[in-house]
Amino acid sequence: MLAAALVPPAYAHVHVATLDVRSPEGGTAYKAIDFNGQGQFAVSDWNNDRVHVFHTNGTFAFAVGSHGRGPGEFRNPLDIAFGPGGLMAVVDHANHRVQVFHTNGTFAFQFGSHGSDTGHFTGPDAVAYGPSGRIAVADATNRVQIFDPNGRFVSLLLPPGGNTENFASVTKLAFGPGGILAVTVDIADFRGVQVFHTNGTFAFEVDLGRIVRSVDFGPSGLMVGAFGRGVGIFHPNGTYMLEFDTGSPQDVAFGPMGRLAVADYDDVTVFNITSLTTTTPWSQELPLPPPLPPPPAPPPIVAPVPTVVAPLLSLAGAAYAFEFGSHGSGAGQFVFARDVAFGPGGVMAVSDVGNHRVQVFHPNGTYAFALGMLGDGPGEFYRPAGLAFGPGGLLAVSDMGNSRVQVFRIQ
Repeated sequence: MLAAALVPPAYAHVHVATLDVRSPEGGTAYKAIDFNGQGQFAVSDWNNDRVHVFHTNGTFAFAVGSHGRGPGEFRNPLDIAFGPGGLMAVVDHANHRVQVFHTNGTFAFQFGSHGSDTGHFTGPDAVAYGPSGRIAVADATNRVQIFDPNGRFVSLLLPPGGNTENFASVTKLAFGPGGILAVTVDIADFRGVQVFHTNGTFAFEVDLGRIVRSVDFGPSGLMVGAFGRGVGIFHPNGTYMLEFDTGSPQDVAFGPMGRLAVADYDDVTVFNITSLTTTTPWSQELPLPPPLPPPPAPPPIVAPVPTVVAPLLSLAGAAYAFEFGSHGSGAGQFVFARDVAFGPGGVMAVSDVGNHRVQVFHPNGTYAFALGMLGDGPGEFYRPAGLAFGPGGLLAVSDMGNSRVQVFRIQ
């Protein structure tokens, strides 16, 4: 438990801007939001075939794209990922490709086309930037391919046995220490997480027998998965460590001081991962493949991936820290707590979908204030869902039912 002497700081909220990206023809369906670390964030507007870029003060910067098949044009842009130097990769789903743009929105390059060969896609859905600017892309055939920073094919992830038909229902990608890539998999005889090197070779898998909703990497390379009724924590080599029963976990988020927040339907539970103490050095090294040969010009792929060496953690010291929330509509209660995000100083924001609001809590879990109410005006919500903190305490909220993104400042 947190010490009783912990006195949470005071927080206030200021509404910055309501970002309504609906077209004159009707509503918008946005699919992704991401901050570029350079004072801007982007929203994919897949119904209107464009990506909107805003400054973090809420003012519009520029838009990228229009309907079409040419460079800089989209047909259903879905996911967004920012990479080195602010490069923005956009999944162009119906054009079966990924397009990359400079920070000012000008077209840089594209890669991929419709097909089943390596380097081609069938309805790509997700993209992620990894170490050294490498790019991972998942498509509707449940393949995950790795590309170099210039969009040239490097490797294809293959499940054990090498049969891509057994690599199905990829729902989440997460890069971990040393460039390893975790992929959630759901097939008839395997439900869990498979981990791969960035050249596509299989490293290990964790068969949970349950659908994994989310996967992430935490302190010292710990791998965390949300599945079933709880959250499981695994050593960097995939061996089971412990499991928390939280009800029905929907998402996980790492915050300061090693805390792991888990959003369930009706509450939020916080675990103190730093209370897991190191007792025995972990001498087993994760087997990594030989270094990849450098590709032809342009510039080669940088440095081979180092071997991951991490301490073996034990359960010495209680992992449980505290929890807060219950079912209801009062202050600090939830009706479907969908997402949780850590903000400045450890403050926690939770999207309370059924109550059409976002609640903010002090680092010790005590209630601070709520944002919004049911409506379509500035600062009002209809089923708020995803949350993301940006620089300067800005909080972006996906106002799902109103087809827009609203930005607030937490200070």
